[in-house]
Amino acid sequence: MFGFTLFMAPLVMFKSKKEGMNFLKILIAIGFIGALVLVSKMLYLAATGSFVELTTRLVLFSSNPIQTARFMSVCAVLTGIMMTFSEKRKFLFGFSMLVFVIAALSTGSRGPVLSLFVSLIALGIIVGGNLRKQVGILFLVGTLVVVTALFTMPENLTARYNVFASSELVVTRKGLVVFSTISSRWILWSNALELWLRDIPHFLFGSGAGGYAALFPWRDFRYPHNLFLEILAEFGIIGLVFFLSHAVLAVIDVVRHFRKRYSQPEVLWLGATLTVFFSAMFSGDINDNRLIWFFLSGLLAAVHSGNSESRFSKIELDSPAVLS
Repeated sequence: MFGFTLFMAPLVMFKSKKEGMNFLKILIAIGFIGALVLVSKMLYLAATGSFVELTTRLVLFSSNPIQTARFMSVCAVLTGIMMTFSEKRKFLFGFSMLVFVIAALSTGSRGPVLSLFVSLIALGIIVGGNLRKQVGILFLVGTLVVVTALFTMPENLTARYNVFASSELVVTRKGLVVFSTISSRWILWSNALELWLRDIPHFLFGSGAGGYAALFPWRDFRYPHNLFLEILAEFGIIGLVFFLSHAVLAVIDVVRHFRKRYSQPEVLWLGATLTVFFSAMFSGDINDNRLIWFFLSGLLAAVHSGNSESRFSKIELDSPAVLS
């Protein structure tokens, strides 16, 4: 019911592109305050040496680090897109994006940070024209910022990003097993597929809610950190069909629209939706990733809402600055 409400809210609230755009601006403003809090915490801890743990993850209001990082990544993508469309405020949006990226890194949650860059690649493929080139430049600059930040930020905050070198011993039914960040994700995904393909009933209907967690009684692995694999493992192919039925129709509608024309608000909602979607492929469970319905609905509302802002064809959008 809550997911349905999230999906319906933008369709009801945003009657024009301007209203949807204003909401995203408010979202960015709130996010920027949160990002400043995270960056301030990081600077204070670095200056005072007050790190309590070897691996420190900064969050807002004691929330899950995944949720905080996802919010920061969405805001980073939004400000990055605004920077490509604006001529007069490029520095402002660029600085804001830098703050959001550093704030996302400080959470130690790798999936949402990775989704930020995957989303930029997908966005560049979809939009085309001069905007594609600018998104490509944005991707390269963002990569440089992340690499620089990882080398300059306190080691306590960047320890979780040593994805290739780091590992840990985990006690399992089979004894001690060495887990690295990459291998652990692969094991989680493989177990989800094995559970789904165990037999015909599991293939069709899954193992039921919480069935995946029963595979790991020795550790708190409640979900495979992949939205689709979690649904397949616990609700089967039938559950996945029900879950994706209206989403697929929405995606087809959006793709058809973007082949013809798009406006700045539509690109912003698309960027946010892609970020949340790819984050769901690497981190969190169904409940954690429920905001995907909100942003998908906001994208639909932007595509079908009234023209408070002019729409431009892809040829006209070869100069994105016309929308600033």
